Amino acid sequence: MKPEDRAWAKAFGERLKRGRENLERTQEQLAADLGVSRIVYRRWEVGAAIPNSLHLGTLARLLGCSIADLVEERVMEDPLAEIFKELEKACP
Repeated sequence: MKPEDRAWAKAFGERLKRGRENLERTQEQLAADLGVSRIVYRRWEVGAAIPNSLHLGTLARLLGCSIADLVEERVMEDPLAEIFKELEKACP
């Protein structure tokens, strides 16, 4: 992972953790809702990995926010921003 991607992944993980804590859920509970292991979910929260687009939509729905809220500045810079917008429409 490039340094700028690592920084983004860490910031993403912090937003993810904040959202989970606002719901008063454990990593294990949210991981179960997503159909992934706690270890996979934890890697997202610590910025060691990032979820795929399907998990992003599900995460946004579970956390009660938009995909854009989760990915923040990355959406604005990413040439795939239109795809994220379409995915968000498909995952109400």
